[in-house]
Amino acid sequence: MTAPTPLARDGTWRVDPEHSSIEFRVRHLMIEAVRGRFVDFGGSIESGEVPLVAGSIGAASLETHHEERDAHLRSPDFLDVGAPRRQHGRAPARPRRRAQGDPGAGRVNTLMKTLVHVVLASATAAIFASASSAATGGGTTVKIGNSPLGRILVDSKGITLYDFPKDKGIVSSCYGACAALWPPLLTTGKPHAGSGVRAALLGTTKRSDGKLEVTYAGHPLYYFVTDRKPGQITGQALDQFGAPWWILTPAGKEIHRAQNAQ
Repeated sequence: MTAPTPLARDGTWRVDPEHSSIEFRVRHLMIEAVRGRFVDFGGSIESGEVPLVAGSIGAASLETHHEERDAHLRSPDFLDVGAPRRQHGRAPARPRRRAQGDPGAGRVNTLMKTLVHVVLASATAAIFASASSAATGGGTTVKIGNSPLGRILVDSKGITLYDFPKDKGIVSSCYGACAALWPPLLTTGKPHAGSGVRAALLGTTKRSDGKLEVTYAGHPLYYFVTDRKPGQITGQALDQFGAPWWILTPAGKEIHRAQNAQ
């Protein structure tokens, strides 16, 4: 995504869609690389003592230049765009030290980069959420995989799953900017127990939008947007949105060790 550099130092900056774009490249079945874009998107930066960065994407505006594939991706099996909706993300920005030559340049550049990350995280969240619910044509599969910290809970493709201690029992407290970075593991039916998973510990909880999120041992389950391959645990022990995030053992216990621990 690209965006023009704002001229003013204070106030609200908005992404200019005429000079910006959100594009993606996804490998399909590990063979074909599919490229596409979102036509409907927006973003803004509100300056202040704690600048606020916000971004949104209209999921129905997805284009991959293949009519049948686009129709399928917009269907209830994936993005479910029957009703006009947008994927949103909002997050506070922490500006770095300003550049010496221009007292506002460092701050503006940092905020712009943060805006790009928030909007891209929103798009990634939409893809994660839709893919998780369609993984098995109904019930999402949870299994056990390997990681640098031992055997942990993963999805059907081996991507790491996390819990959020701030959740109250099985009721999720992760929405908005939180869900943009930590997408919930969704299902459209009873979740399936894969290799090493205890079926009795699997369950579901209803989110505020009516969708079902998978739970394990009473923990709602989430992805982290930078985990792209099996075995990655880049979200482990990150303290975000009020609590640290933890990976889970096959017994559903949190692993309270940093990802670089031996």
